[in-house]
Amino acid sequence: MVESNDGGATWSNVELSPLLPQGDYRSFEQDPAQPSTLYFAAYRFGSQVPTSGRIDTRTGAVTFFNDDACACSHVRVVADPHRPGRLIAPSVAFDPVSQAVLRRPLRESLDGGATWRELAALPRKLENDYRWLFDPGQPGRIYLPTAGAGIYRSDDDGATFAGHHAGMMAGVVTDLSVDPRNPDDFVVVRQLLPMLHTADGGVSFSEVEADFYGDMPVAYEDRSRVARAQGDPDVLIGFDAQAFYRSTDGGRSWSRMASSFPFASVWIDAIRFIGAGSDKIAVLTQQGGENVQMHWSGDGGTSWAASPLEGNVLARRIGSGADDATPVYAYSESYDPLSTTLWKSDRFGGVFKYMPAPMTELGFEWTTLPPDPTDASRLLFFGVDRTSARRPTQIWETLDAGTTWHSLGESNLRNGIAVIDPCDGRTLWDIAYVRVSRSNGQLFQYDSDTIQSMKTGFQAICHGGKSHLFTAVPGGVGIRQPEVADTLLKDGYDF
Repeated sequence: MVESNDGGATWSNVELSPLLPQGDYRSFEQDPAQPSTLYFAAYRFGSQVPTSGRIDTRTGAVTFFNDDACACSHVRVVADPHRPGRLIAPSVAFDPVSQAVLRRPLRESLDGGATWRELAALPRKLENDYRWLFDPGQPGRIYLPTAGAGIYRSDDDGATFAGHHAGMMAGVVTDLSVDPRNPDDFVVVRQLLPMLHTADGGVSFSEVEADFYGDMPVAYEDRSRVARAQGDPDVLIGFDAQAFYRSTDGGRSWSRMASSFPFASVWIDAIRFIGAGSDKIAVLTQQGGENVQMHWSGDGGTSWAASPLEGNVLARRIGSGADDATPVYAYSESYDPLSTTLWKSDRFGGVFKYMPAPMTELGFEWTTLPPDPTDASRLLFFGVDRTSARRPTQIWETLDAGTTWHSLGESNLRNGIAVIDPCDGRTLWDIAYVRVSRSNGQLFQYDSDTIQSMKTGFQAICHGGKSHLFTAVPGGVGIRQPEVADTLLKDGYDF
């Protein structure tokens, strides 16, 4: 720790003893009544032991708190300015097996950290670091800012909280689901705020009375949790930590489903309808990064069976086509070709077999594209050299679901995430850097009018011979003006 006593003009080193532990996130808070005291927390994902304590900045002495009864990880420790000795520690409790988030307890100490008890529990995730702000002028009032949904406020010293987001129109959009029959009809999922539905392309929205996005394990926060049936787009399925939810009216309303799915023991990484109907569903799961399985339901999500993926599996996505005879893939976007991370089942409910990368030169990292939307037997691989040699990126294509591969040559794609256009299989979109290729990925070009990434909630549909692209952007939804596929590059974008 370094210290300045002259407003930052000069600094001196203060040795801490003992040293502070490492953490995925570390926070520091000053005691308003004793400014020489700092409270710290070293949050660790999945930890059952809270690591927090107090620093005397005059001497560098570190005192650790003991709150083992919590079986949680403290995210932050904050001193109450109105009650000397009272500390609050917003925390996260994890399942010891799956490491899923079980609760978000608020721990309280009334004796400066010597002993702890549970004050309450937050009903949902608000933001990563849980900033906790005591109102300096009104004892008992506390504010918790959120990621895109206003603030939560407590008027009873933290026992209960209520959301204050009146008038917020956008929030943080985390997911989209577009009706392929009508690009003007889509559902918008927002963080902490109600879902929205529009039938007029976003001119107007109505709130959806469903909230299964409220409180989920950390692993789900960058995952799509809504799937739409390809053969019957009125049917959607979503999930939270305890149940599946089904909509039969295009996402306007939802009902909780009874199910035999083992929610208590697994994480869901991906969910997808398989084939032309709305009864076949595939769910890819893991347990703490291991024991990857594909769960199958042939009755719309009520009963389930599982197929294991053996070995060093890093698959986190599902790919398939729109017909009942389509192969089903489990894959990861980027991986080392020597790890078993592209798997295929020839049919729904079948056994998965490992598909090796077409080229296994050392130093290449593979980027796997989702299957061609018009032909699930067609896949593209991009091999990117991560060594100092920086050899050209290689493109490989299979037209028979991985039985044989052939080279398509070199590409200028190095760090992007490519998706095959739903109208024209020659056209690829780099959704990470908003570039487009008209040559099966050999040459990607930027468009000067578009600067946003399209990674979050990206959707692409082919409607009336035109490609419609949708993505979440800061404060709303980005919709690309549809054009006939061969004119996309010429006519540019309109977000």
